[in-house]
Amino acid sequence: MLSCVTWFNERVLHPLSIREVLAWSAFVQSVAHSSLGFERGVEMFIHGGCMTMVDSLGLGNQLVDTECISFEKEEEKNSGGLTAAQRAILAHLVEQLDKKEGGHSMFEGLNDQSRKAIREAFGQGGFAWVRHRRCEEKFLDFGGFKISVKDSEDIDMVAGESAEFDFGAPAAACNVGRLVRALQQPKAVLLEGPPGLGKTATVQALAKATGRRLLRVNLSEQTDLLDLLGSDLPTPGSEAARFRWCDGALLRAMRQGDWVLLDEINLAPQATLEGLNALLDHRREVFLPAIGQTVAAHEGFRLFAAQNPVATGGGRKGLPRSFLNRFTRVVLSQLSPADLRHICRHVHAAALGEEVVDRAVALLEELQKVSHGHGDTGPFQAHLEFDWNLRDALRLCELLRAKVPLADFHASAELLFVSRLQCERDRAVAVEVIKRILPLPQCAEARAALEIILVFT
Repeated sequence: MLSCVTWFNERVLHPLSIREVLAWSAFVQSVAHSSLGFERGVEMFIHGGCMTMVDSLGLGNQLVDTECISFEKEEEKNSGGLTAAQRAILAHLVEQLDKKEGGHSMFEGLNDQSRKAIREAFGQGGFAWVRHRRCEEKFLDFGGFKISVKDSEDIDMVAGESAEFDFGAPAAACNVGRLVRALQQPKAVLLEGPPGLGKTATVQALAKATGRRLLRVNLSEQTDLLDLLGSDLPTPGSEAARFRWCDGALLRAMRQGDWVLLDEINLAPQATLEGLNALLDHRREVFLPAIGQTVAAHEGFRLFAAQNPVATGGGRKGLPRSFLNRFTRVVLSQLSPADLRHICRHVHAAALGEEVVDRAVALLEELQKVSHGHGDTGPFQAHLEFDWNLRDALRLCELLRAKVPLADFHASAELLFVSRLQCERDRAVAVEVIKRILPLPQCAEARAALEIILVFT
């Protein structure tokens, strides 16, 4: 482990802290029980390295070694959404299986069959193990990682049968796997990814599948610590001016053992975040000076946080490393066109048919290319303001199902995409893309109504 940490620290902007190294060690100890065998322990060693060094890369740290940044491997298709730098770290971890020191293998207890099985588990971009999911009476099992289930009624959702979330989409499955792996430790989990990636949806789906109540709190520049923990409020119905303590949303969830998602955490004031330090470390408690009490979190309480990258703008700021180290950090994979198609088919194919869903995703993919200057029509002049993502694909399918504004594909696409563009040239480009991907309405009345819509949008 120390050899891997040294190798990593020599190639990154910020070396791992002792807190992160101890978290790796604690992870292996908590999930690799002696009764499960030596092979399981070695596999968990690599999982711990992935959780510590691979999943968090890009969130508060980055590789500066040019050889790793340009790492390429031609063995198999990368379905885990890993960057070249992440693949280089994963390859180094897997190489430890054959590493020798002093003429002896570091893992002498492994035979060739066990080494092959471990390599296969970390195939497919490092997430072949995620495909092995099964349902047990009181647990959900993702590749050997178990999460207890409070209510078994929704346990079949892990097989991809949920109408709200597709566990079977390649990138979505990998993101769930990252989250499940992070949940093996009691630390809070911080998720980062661009808008529309499904950060909130991933946590919501996992909470529902395990029968947990999830409280989502959207933070902003005006969020105060009292908004989360509570304050003294007037007692309703009292004749005199009396006040009593009322728990905030976060404090109630701590007492009841619910899950909490703090969304847009990098928008909140730093003073507010610093007030949560005791909750985020081993103490798992908060002090309430107004009533002189210290409240410890319930055993089942879990804290999640989500944020968009700082480059997204809108007042977002980079969080201090001292604060980031209190989380298990997870950078989620981008959704490919295949993932978009898989998810949209899962949600809307029964009502619209696969051909219509595939056209919607193809249109989104083409608009994304054109808006960033990779298409034949030319880039949008305001391409930085628009990032077409999963939300847009799902909204288009919803408009088609609702037949808004008309029972016509072309009209729905124009309403959703063209009306959002302010530049006339960008509108013309978008209309040309829609005409190329989607057929124009055949009915004369529909064409006339579409012209009226375009005039008013």
